[in-house]
Amino acid sequence: MRGRDLALCLLSGACLAMHFGTWVTSLRYTTVASSTVLVSLQPFFVMAGSALLYRERVPRAALAAVVLAVGGSALIGGGDFAAGGRALWGDALAVAGAVSVSGYMLIGRRLRRHVPLLAYVVPVYGSCAALLFLAARALGQALAPFPGREWGLFLALAVVPTLGGHTLYNHALRFLPAPVVSVCSLGEPVGASLLALLFLGEVPPVSTVAGGALVLGGIAWFLLLSGRPSGRPSGLASGRGSVTALAEGRLVKSKGGEARWR
Repeated sequence: MRGRDLALCLLSGACLAMHFGTWVTSLRYTTVASSTVLVSLQPFFVMAGSALLYRERVPRAALAAVVLAVGGSALIGGGDFAAGGRALWGDALAVAGAVSVSGYMLIGRRLRRHVPLLAYVVPVYGSCAALLFLAARALGQALAPFPGREWGLFLALAVVPTLGGHTLYNHALRFLPAPVVSVCSLGEPVGASLLALLFLGEVPPVSTVAGGALVLGGIAWFLLLSGRPSGRPSGLASGRGSVTALAEGRLVKSKGGEARWR
């Protein structure tokens, strides 16, 4: 890997570490609903960065679909919004989490065009873990001892949502524009609610069901709109959106060696 690519991998890991650190910490100061909505704003940051850096634009009408999905996330979060005082600091941390995860996805979109998946995720996850470890030590947070059950949960968090979930995101970034991957990530609360029902017996309230329907509807609407020809070139083939390209296209290489769907 070239020096510039490795430096970008480490920067991506730093963005991911900041996302984990700020978003999780925000829950100590603000409500779940406020934190969920603010961190769910990340598709807007990704869309702006993707249009500026990669000319990957989405139709303006798709913004309404993202608003719908973010509103669904608010319902799932519980609707108990807070303001002022400690909540303001927590809200700022949640926004920082949204901005940092946007940087992580935008860098991933750039590197995954030519860097293999494993070569990318190893330095990204490794640098993320190292930075979080140093931050915990600097803040005097105890890293041990914990009961065996807790270590099992830590391991499950590392294997399933990180090695599994984030690696799927990074795999998709090779073929799809960053805004599409970012918007699809808004479905996480819906999946969490279903898992809570299956494994914890937590029956979701009506607000969660309604919020989940809004999230899924917003994602579907966004994908349909982004699949329509926009008349503008993007990181994918000109005149084709992500859904249409994946359904009808094939993977080819441009003159610059960049993998694109056509």
